[in-house]
Amino acid sequence: MGLTHEALAERLRSAREASGLTQEEAARQLGVSRPTLAQIEAGKRKVTGLELVRLSSLYSRAITDLLAVDFEPTAEPVLMRALTEARSDPKVRAAVSEALSLLRDILGLRDMLGTNDTDPGLPVYRLPRLTGRWQAVELGNRLAAEERQRLALGSSPVPDLGALLESQGALVLEMELPDAVSGFTFRPNGEVVLAVHLSQTPVRLRFSLAHEYCHALCDWSRDAFIEAKDGKAIVCRNTEGSELGEVRANAFAAAFLLPTDGVRRFLGDLGKGFPTRPIETVFSEGQTGPHPTAEGRLPPHSQEIGEMEVALAADYFGVSQECAVWRLFNLKLLGEGRKDRLLAWARGEAGPSAHPEDPSAGGPSGSRSPRENRGRPLRSARRMLLMLALEALRREEISAGKFHELAREAGVEESRAQTLAHLSEGQTT
Repeated sequence: MGLTHEALAERLRSAREASGLTQEEAARQLGVSRPTLAQIEAGKRKVTGLELVRLSSLYSRAITDLLAVDFEPTAEPVLMRALTEARSDPKVRAAVSEALSLLRDILGLRDMLGTNDTDPGLPVYRLPRLTGRWQAVELGNRLAAEERQRLALGSSPVPDLGALLESQGALVLEMELPDAVSGFTFRPNGEVVLAVHLSQTPVRLRFSLAHEYCHALCDWSRDAFIEAKDGKAIVCRNTEGSELGEVRANAFAAAFLLPTDGVRRFLGDLGKGFPTRPIETVFSEGQTGPHPTAEGRLPPHSQEIGEMEVALAADYFGVSQECAVWRLFNLKLLGEGRKDRLLAWARGEAGPSAHPEDPSAGGPSGSRSPRENRGRPLRSARRMLLMLALEALRREEISAGKFHELAREAGVEESRAQTLAHLSEGQTT
């Protein structure tokens, strides 16, 4: 027996409630009156095909899910409930719906191709409950060092953090989010999904991704998918930076992107970071008397760290100049007074000629303004979707028509999709 319109009506009501929308909110975004939507949900009025398309998009559900034999009303709207801004902002809801649509197709293709079993997967660290800020900082620093060791990064910069996380099986979404939200983390069905605000500058986006990386590592149990289905999603808002979990994640991000040994080695290569009057006692095995000491003296001001060193370090490690200043200060390489002066410079408060975005001031290469950073939404997810679709076509798991449908969703022009499909078919002959 097929699905009755009464059963579909009940599913639509459950999907709306799972997404956190009231009837009035859903009706307004759908473009109908609340009584009309109430009639649809009560099974007293049939839903048209166009209305079903709009409702599935509004509730971030695939039409095939709503019509499936086994219907799970709360699988994906976890994020919609956590990201409350999506209720009142249609643009945010549309961006999240698009991201979830890509996510559904990626996970479906992964399952079809059996690649979920081969991804190494991010570990989940069991850490003590946070009780204070210093403990949160220590745990963040320790976790960063352990992850760098696990990934065999040494003290070198991380060239492409997104690619690194994808190599560990995580999905990275760059998308438009509310201004107050820097990113979010959630685990649908055990998968790791990290999202960052696309409109951030590249260096801030990188820091936000490292921040979300920390949440993915330590804010779930090993049965993470169970918690995710119960409504677990972590949304990071700029106003919550003093919360202990956010303190730990920020400490992790700074230590992961600017490792202590790497910073000291970098400054050492610049001839910086040494005491101005080094003293060393020369030990001799078997000698019982006083050991001789040697004292040196470096040129005045030779060890001072200024704007140039901060700009070079920020560029080398791929962080903002402000982040570099704070990291140098926390490593006791800057005093309080110099830290304040360099922060004023990094924030553009020391005069127009010293603004960090001014190329003549030694700003980090590759930096872009938030406006320039737009227009690249979900690029990593789209790239992954295209790669999986090509592999599925090569294995004849999907038809050419389905491939072209997925390629369009991945933002690929029809002519290029045809070329890729032709090349994929050539590999199978």
